[in-house]
Amino acid sequence: QVLYGLAVLLAAVIRLSGLDNIPLSPAEAAEALSVYEYWQPGATAVVSGSPAYFSLTSLLTQVLGFSDGVMRLVPALFGIALPVLPWFLRHRLGSVGALVASFLLVISPVHSLLARTAGGQSIALFSGLLLFIAWLRYQESDNGRWFIAAVIALAFGLSSSPIFYSSLLS
Repeated sequence: QVLYGLAVLLAAVIRLSGLDNIPLSPAEAAEALSVYEYWQPGATAVVSGSPAYFSLTSLLTQVLGFSDGVMRLVPALFGIALPVLPWFLRHRLGSVGALVASFLLVISPVHSLLARTAGGQSIALFSGLLLFIAWLRYQESDNGRWFIAAVIALAFGLSSSPIFYSSLLS
């Protein structure tokens, strides 16, 4: 349990440190601009990318304000949560295997990059893995909570990014 906590702490440090040090890329700026314009009086909102990212970031900006770091915070939080998911597969992977999988997700350069990029990619990766885990656990236990988790993961995934469709087909 302590090592899983250490993995989450390390993921938080990697994904949250210096979120606003680099300016938004053009694709990130388009996502952020749709969130910003939504809250401007008289403006009509057009969601340019991920509806899940738009919805969650829109709510977050009302609490924390508008900045590059806030626009990247939702993907970073999903990036922190992703290494926790192998914990639910301990019975299949073993304790050591699940812990190794968690640490590999923590130090993965591709996942770290996606978790620090404004958009729905990190939400899609989280949703894809959660859907897979919830489907496996529901098949094994026939517990309704896993079915509900699978439906929520599917809803988040379908509204996140085209990356989710690749994991869905896999």
